[in-house]
Amino acid sequence: MYWDVGDAKEITLSGKVGDQLTLSSQKLCVFILDFNHMMNGTAENNIIWGGFKSALTGGKDVALVDAKYNTVSTDGTICFNMNHKGQTTSSGSDGYYGTNYGGWKGSDLRYDILGATSTAPSMYNQLKSTSNVGYDATSSTLTSPKANTLLAALPSDLRNVMRLWTRWVDAVGNKSDVDANIKATVDAITLLAEPEIFSSRSYANQYEQNHNTQMAYYANGNSRIRYKHNDTSSTVWWWGCSPRYNGVDSFCAVYTGGGAGAGNASFSFALAPALKT
Repeated sequence: MYWDVGDAKEITLSGKVGDQLTLSSQKLCVFILDFNHMMNGTAENNIIWGGFKSALTGGKDVALVDAKYNTVSTDGTICFNMNHKGQTTSSGSDGYYGTNYGGWKGSDLRYDILGATSTAPSMYNQLKSTSNVGYDATSSTLTSPKANTLLAALPSDLRNVMRLWTRWVDAVGNKSDVDANIKATVDAITLLAEPEIFSSRSYANQYEQNHNTQMAYYANGNSRIRYKHNDTSSTVWWWGCSPRYNGVDSFCAVYTGGGAGAGNASFSFALAPALKT
């Protein structure tokens, strides 16, 4: 069978993803984002798949949302925010913040929502400091995924053909905009970096674009607008994995109109995962 960018395959997801979403035989489609995707200057033999489309033909591009979608949570609730603990202040509606310390590699969501790694970051579910770091996935991450994660909710036949993916994303945060902070990060399942979604930098560390290339699906002109997986009439903000270069509290995201944005690490946004086979 001949596959092309954008072609889809239906899968069934079952299980909890964090504490705020349970998938019960949820049928969605993964679709091809790119072939032989260039990463850190090397185009290896790979297929990059994205999640999700609502149907094999004529489906909308959707992303997973949980019960906390588009709200702030700073109390440690395991939801679709990048880091679960935040600081509250007395400054009204802006009286909260999360942090991006440790970047993508050190984020809580990478560990306990996606299941990208089996090892918690050093300051897991804490108000993080600049010393926070994250850890790589191992082969056992795919074969024995962490419970209550998206990886564990994927069908086993898909996990059996997935491969670990070495990502090149800012792993420091804290207003990071230097090449030395782009570090190899091994993920079993991941989110896309801003340069993989867009052709130009808006909010990511500028040096991420030296290590990543735009996915063919988006380079071909397909829309970046996503809809809720459980309500395809409602558009969503969805997370990228790149920390914001000019802030200590945010990560890159795609807003409801499909353009580049950024969101505080305490917000629950939608998930559009990516994986490699």
